[in-house]
Order: sequence, then C-alpha cells, then structure tokens
Amino acid sequence: MHFDWFAAYLRTSENARMEISVLEAAALLQLRLGWSLILAGLLSGLFLGTGFQREEFLGGYVSLRRRLVRLGHIAFVALGALNVLWFQSSADLAAPEIAGTMFMVGSI
Repeated sequence: MHFDWFAAYLRTSENARMEISVLEAAALLQLRLGWSLILAGLLSGLFLGTGFQREEFLGGYVSLRRRLVRLGHIAFVALGALNVLWFQSSADLAAPEIAGTMFMVGSI
C-alpha cells in the first residue's frame, strides 16, 4: 500500500527521519498541500455562509465578485481533493515525480 512508507516514517527516530528521500518528501508535501487547500475551501465557505442571507453581501447574489468567491471556494476543495487522490494513486501508477510536482504547481 502507498502508506507503508509513511507508517514506517512515523515509527522511526528523529535521526532516521532526516534520511527521507526526495520522492517521499515531495509526496508528503503534496498530501499537506491537498489537505491545506481543502481546509482553505472549507474556511472560505464558512465565511460565505456567515453572510449569504444578506442581500447586499458581496454585491448581491448575481454580482461577479460573489460568483468568483463561490467559484474559488469550490475550486479550493476540488483541487485539494485531487491532490490527495494523486498522492494516494501515484505510487500505484508509477507516475514520474515531475507529474506530481507540476500538479502541485498548477494547484497553487
């Protein structure tokens, strides 16, 4: 399973953790980025939820500003979920490291 190296990483001592490979560090960064994007999407949704019932909130329901904020909220969650899914499937697919790196760059 893809998480075998991660479980072994958590069980090792601090000195052994310094020897983590570049591939494992990139995978861990992708996992953290994915969950961070999901959290950002949920927090922005919380912000939207506090004012959506007011008609004048962000210029009204049909205003461009409010539509873009709603789109950004969904995009954060979707891109975060895709990063987490890529992390889980990249080892099984034997995907090159550059593909995961470009996927992270594209998410930002």
